[in-house]
Amino acid sequence: MHQQRVPELAQAKDARDKRTLGEHHGVAQSSMQEATNWLGHAALAQAEQQRRRILAETHPDFQKAEAAARVFSARLAQAQQQQQKRRAQARASAPAQTPKQKGPRCDLSVSWQWSERQ
Repeated sequence: MHQQRVPELAQAKDARDKRTLGEHHGVAQSSMQEATNWLGHAALAQAEQQRRRILAETHPDFQKAEAAARVFSARLAQAQQQQQKRRAQARASAPAQTPKQKGPRCDLSVSWQWSERQ
């Protein structure tokens, strides 16, 4: 009986090892893809910095205007985010309002009692 169990245990261990290997392979592939993506971002950032240097050297007045526009754009985005946060907080802290009924309220029990009395 012991001899029959040894191959089963070995097969189970092999299956577990294959699963683990597959998981590690998947993680390695996704990490490699992510690293490639980040390398692309780094290359774009370096190219942008090079263009900004060239712009600053050849056209300093354009570079100042572009820098001021970037600062303005960043501040505008920050102000909009803060405004959205305040609106969300105001909505969260405001009590829930029940919808109001449109038109006259009509209580049928009152009108039925009135018609019986006549």
